[in-house]
Amino acid sequence: LQGPPAAEQRSDDAGIEPLPETSHAYEETQLSGMRKTIASRLAHSKQTAPHYRLTLDCCIDSLLALRKQINAENPSAKVSVNDFLVKAAAMALIEVPDCNVQFNGETVRKFEDAHISVAVALESGLITPIVHSANEKGLVEISNETKSLVTRAKANTLKAEDFVGGTFTVSNLGMFGVRHFDAIINPPQVAILAVGAIEPTVVALGTDGMAVRPMLFLTLSADHRAIDGADGAQLMEAFKQLCENPMGLVV
Repeated sequence: LQGPPAAEQRSDDAGIEPLPETSHAYEETQLSGMRKTIASRLAHSKQTAPHYRLTLDCCIDSLLALRKQINAENPSAKVSVNDFLVKAAAMALIEVPDCNVQFNGETVRKFEDAHISVAVALESGLITPIVHSANEKGLVEISNETKSLVTRAKANTLKAEDFVGGTFTVSNLGMFGVRHFDAIINPPQVAILAVGAIEPTVVALGTDGMAVRPMLFLTLSADHRAIDGADGAQLMEAFKQLCENPMGLVV
């Protein structure tokens, strides 16, 4: 037996309403399996995890100077700002271990090392390959590993261990000029850091007047069931200190 046309198929249980009829020209495609999975997981996260958000600005003039020095000494590495942020997030999580956890609604699993997922946008959807034990790795190693993960993600050759088991996600839209955004937590993780653009900003220098500094805009989304606001604030404070005093990221 042949069922009704695709446009007429609907499951009342699923609650999917057909799109309205229109006389306008359009092109119609079905969601890919990846996008369906993303939609399901993030919708569940948004609906069940009580997100709260913490925002701060970081002055990263010292970080940019250190990056320039490292790349001059290691021209084949090309360490990015995002590599610094992955390392800073990992070390901040070790400082504030109550945030370095996974949570399934009942059980909190705390990890000894920080396994940082890095959001990568593909044409087929978003994937978050992991830099495992990033707290134990140097900046050049993180840079090389991240580049390898991105290359394999685009080639669709990642293995399960490359994107399963993360404890925290860094999502960076700064390269698109986005100054600020809120990210949705990627379960079973309980926090995600949204990274905006670096912008020259006038800042006060105490009693010494004003100056223009490169400022990085950051927003943490956290699951209040597993992380209290004070823990999230301590994590952001540790992260800011590491970004503004980046020599701590290379020792």
